[in-house]
Amino acid sequence: MPGNGRTTRRSDAPARPVTMREIARRLGVSRPAVSAALSDRPYTIALSRGLRERIRRAAAEMGYRRNVLAQSFIKQRSTLVGFLGRREYFLYAYETLSGIESVLDGKGYSVLAFLHGDTPEDQWRLLQRCLDRRVDGLIVAGAPEGRGGRVGRLLMELRKKGFPVVQVYRRTFPGIPVVMVDDGAIGALAARHLVGLGHRRIVHYTYDDYVDRIDPGRNRDARDRWEGCARALREAGLEAAVATFPTGRYFPLTHGCAPGAVEGAAGLLDHPARFTAAVCFNDYVALGLMRGARSRGLRVPEDLSVVGYDDLDLSRASDPPLTTLAAPVRRIGQEAAGRILDLIEGKSISDRIFQPELIVRASTGRPSGKR
Repeated sequence: MPGNGRTTRRSDAPARPVTMREIARRLGVSRPAVSAALSDRPYTIALSRGLRERIRRAAAEMGYRRNVLAQSFIKQRSTLVGFLGRREYFLYAYETLSGIESVLDGKGYSVLAFLHGDTPEDQWRLLQRCLDRRVDGLIVAGAPEGRGGRVGRLLMELRKKGFPVVQVYRRTFPGIPVVMVDDGAIGALAARHLVGLGHRRIVHYTYDDYVDRIDPGRNRDARDRWEGCARALREAGLEAAVATFPTGRYFPLTHGCAPGAVEGAAGLLDHPARFTAAVCFNDYVALGLMRGARSRGLRVPEDLSVVGYDDLDLSRASDPPLTTLAAPVRRIGQEAAGRILDLIEGKSISDRIFQPELIVRASTGRPSGKR
C-alpha cells in the first residue's frame, strides 16, 4: 500500500547471491576459512576434513555459487578453454569433449567448442573467435594445411609466447604437444592380426594422398599407418602392397562409408595378386571396401578379410561386424585437458601417445584358398 513507508520486494526479483561472509556467520567461522573450504586450490589455512565438509554442506544448502566472473578478473583469466574440431572427427569428438569437460569442470573451467573447422580457413576464423573470447588455452584437432600455413604459424607464435596449446588425434602442427594414438602401431597391429590368421597376400587400402611428397606432414596419419603396415608385413617376410582411391572421394560419408572406397574396390579386387585380406585406413574405408566386395559377389571374410580403425557404432552393426582397432577417445580428451591445465599453471608437458586396441569381430578369418 502506498504511504506505509515500506519497500516491498517483488516475488519475481532475482535472489541476492549468498556470500562467503554469510556462510561464515551462520557457522561461526572466519570468512578465510570458508574461502579455503570452497577452493579447489591449495590454501594456507589448514582445515580439518570435518570442518571442510561442514562448510561445503552449508554452502550447498544456502545456494552459494562461486562468482566465476569475479574470479576470472582476479586471476586475469577467462576460465575458458577453446576446442577446435573438424567434421572428420565429429562422431567421436563428443567422447573427447566429455573427457575434456570431466577434467576442466573440476577446476572451474568451461569449454568453448567448435566442431566445424573443416578447412584451414574455417579454423582461422574460429581461432580468431576463441582469441577474442580471451580463452586461457586451446585444444586443436588441426585441419591440414600447406607448409607454413597461417593457422600453424599463429599457433606456433602463441606457443612461443607461452600460450597453452595442445593438439589431439594427429600431429598436424610441428612443435606443438600432441595427445594421440600411435598411427604406425595401428597399421602394424592390423597387419600382424591378418598374418597370424594365415594370410600371405595382404594389401593396405587408403586414399591416394597417403604420401604427400610436397608436404610430408600434411597426411602424416595416413602415411604412418601405411608404413606401420608395410613394416609388419616385411618382418613377416611378405610383400607390402598398397591400393588407393581418390582423396577427393573420401567425403561425403554417404550410407555410412567413404564413396571413393566403394568405387576403388574394383581395382583392388581385380589385382593379379588376388589379395585375401586388407588393412584399411579407417572404418569408413573398410565398410566401403566390404560394400564393393559384395557388389562383385565376394564374401567377407570367406573371400576377403577386412580390418578398419575407429570402432564406430556402424562397424559393430555392419554385416559382418567389422574387425577394427579402437582409440581411447575419452582418455585423449582427459589427457589433453590435464596438459592444458598444466600449461596454464606454468608447468612443462610432453606428448602422450596411446596404443590402439585390436577388437576382433567376424570380418576377419583364415584364408579359404578360393582366391
